[in-house]
Amino acid sequence: MFHLGKHLSPDKNLNQLLENVLNEYRAKFKQNNSFINFTNNCNEESKIVKSHLEVKGNQPKDKLTLAIANIKLDNSNIEDAVRKDHEPNLSFERQEKLYSILNSAIYEKADLVVIPEVAIPVSWLPFMITFSRRHQIGLVFGLEHWVVDDIAYNLIIEALPFRTSDKYKSCVMTARIKNHYAPAELEMLESLRLQPANSYFEPKAYYHRVSWRGTSFTTYNCYELSDITHRSLFKSEIDLLIACVWNRDTNYYEHILESVVRDIHCYTVQVNTSQYGGSCVLQPTKTFNSNIIYIKGGDNTCILTTTLNIKKSEIFNTSRDQIKMTISSTYLLAMTMSQFEIAKGYSLLTRFRNDKCY
Repeated sequence: MFHLGKHLSPDKNLNQLLENVLNEYRAKFKQNNSFINFTNNCNEESKIVKSHLEVKGNQPKDKLTLAIANIKLDNSNIEDAVRKDHEPNLSFERQEKLYSILNSAIYEKADLVVIPEVAIPVSWLPFMITFSRRHQIGLVFGLEHWVVDDIAYNLIIEALPFRTSDKYKSCVMTARIKNHYAPAELEMLESLRLQPANSYFEPKAYYHRVSWRGTSFTTYNCYELSDITHRSLFKSEIDLLIACVWNRDTNYYEHILESVVRDIHCYTVQVNTSQYGGSCVLQPTKTFNSNIIYIKGGDNTCILTTTLNIKKSEIFNTSRDQIKMTISSTYLLAMTMSQFEIAKGYSLLTRFRNDKCY
């Protein structure tokens, strides 16, 4: 976490930061080397870097208690965070709203809390990670734009707590730069003579999958969901897809989410600012039963919780994959038999022609 600011530059990527931090951790705590594993793979054709972060030190859970934040995020706060002539909004009123979310998560015994894009000021990042470690509650949230040398970094953060030796509390943090900045976002940054950070890493794109507490999930940052290739990267690999957004066009994203929940076949979560709505938790079932949570509006800041049956989802996906393999094997066998019959028929026809010739 303390090295993050130093790695926000065009010639460095945040995967390398995570690898360096993990190497330092392993060197310092040699007895805890097996708790965190991180691997990545780059597809040279698509230029997409897919990574996998495995966090052990927790008992796998069959069910995950998920909390989504219903909070109003003013556009003025987003602009204040990037303007040189303004200061970020760090008011007590804003702190109270955040404390309300976090305290409610403790009361509801949530395993994972999801907060919208650009919801947390950069200077509050250490507090968020400390909260996650102390209370052993996972957090997924968007930081306000972090401006370094006139480059605006839109980051999505994951705080993943775990225990070493079943008693010592720890936490691993991931930070990922948004791969696709939204058109309105680019327009705002251009008006302030700022460059989007993703332009320095193109054509490469970075995504990762997390295995934590028996759940495999991935996170997307708003406009990234509009890329059909990127949103299907982890098909048949995840139990949960999380999207942190700040988005006015809820109708467009609603259709994307309905597609994702069926195509990827996993629980799908979107958390948006409350004035635009569209915050939801979807499950891959029949349409009338798909919406577990769907919310818009409200003046008060709060969380809504639900329990996701991860084990049931994994059993279904495993059974589905086995059925696919059986069907595929049967099809190949049928094709092989057909080819054999064709070859046999051709052989008989050849013999018949040869007999006629004689």
